[in-house]
Amino acid sequence: MLSAFSNTNKPALITSPPAHPQYKIKSDASFGGRTFYNNLEFIGFNSNKTFCGMKQSLFTINPTSPDYVPAIKLTNTRFENVAQESIAYFFDPPWEWAVLDDCGEFPCTGPLNILLQFEKSVFAGSIMPLR
Repeated sequence: MLSAFSNTNKPALITSPPAHPQYKIKSDASFGGRTFYNNLEFIGFNSNKTFCGMKQSLFTINPTSPDYVPAIKLTNTRFENVAQESIAYFFDPPWEWAVLDDCGEFPCTGPLNILLQFEKSVFAGSIMPLR
């Protein structure tokens, strides 16, 4: 799941048994920030379904973060046996996000504004995404 920033004083790392779901944002989102990942390897994502038939993808957005998705930069990333359909799952903002006090009569558009920047990526294996 892509990172999110929020205006809260929760610690960056979980230090006690967390409430579930762990990814749920409990305060207002903040606009700003970038996230950097370096030297990641993704191996064996040859389908967008798990062995049990559940949806899986390398990148998705936080379903509780309607306002903003920070820019993500990945450097020196290796994709080995990764299928095109398992790279990312993004969704249109649900109409339940149309709250008059927040975004007005239309859903917040954070999920429509996503930037993933890849530098020095390597693709290997018998299953590879389109480039």
